[in-house]
Amino acid sequence: AVSVTDLTATVRSFLASASRAQMWNYIRPLWLTTSGGTLGDDVERVVLDTSGGVVNVNLKASPRQADTHDIIRIGANNGTVGRNGKNLAGLAEDLTLDRNPCGVRVTYIDNTIGWRVEKLEMK
Repeated sequence: AVSVTDLTATVRSFLASASRAQMWNYIRPLWLTTSGGTLGDDVERVVLDTSGGVVNVNLKASPRQADTHDIIRIGANNGTVGRNGKNLAGLAEDLTLDRNPCGVRVTYIDNTIGWRVEKLEMK
């Protein structure tokens, strides 16, 4: 049996030595790559591949408290996260992802705050 400690050490070793392409091939099956649309309950992690142009994705219009999505943008163009009627960090504004790569975690809190936005570390 493999212990959690052994597995963690193996993953850390891989991530420390892997190229960006190797890492992408490793994590790609765990993420949905999209060219746009609305995130549903079945999507927790999404990659906005903006290499072919701007990509817009909308958060769901009727979220439940604690609904969470991790969103990563890769490519040369911007990605936009549409608020779909709910606030983002208490503001009635969409979120533009304009760095390559960059990522955010959005978690729905309530109707006042809307979606809390946290930066995902991209190393």
